Amino acid sequence: MSSPPTAIEELPPLQDDRLYDADETSLYVKKSARWLKRAGGADEIQHTRVGRSVRWSAKNIRDITAGVKHTPSHGTSRSPVRQASRPHRAKAAALSAA
Repeated sequence: MSSPPTAIEELPPLQDDRLYDADETSLYVKKSARWLKRAGGADEIQHTRVGRSVRWSAKNIRDITAGVKHTPSHGTSRSPVRQASRPHRAKAAALSAA
């Protein structure tokens, strides 16, 4: 069994007409697939959603490697309804912000 390529020069060029999963993307951005899944799921890095799955386009990968700042697409990761159903968390957040 051969080991995966480690240097970007050894990797195939990114294709603009496809999406990459976390395992494929991890080779280009030098982060673990687990880290990519968590950061993408939390909307902390550039990504593309396909249903509930997180994928990365060639542009997303280039932006991550270039260090382009990501602006979350939904503003916050929690919906207002979910926050309202957890008043103890809202109170704790208000106390820590003060």
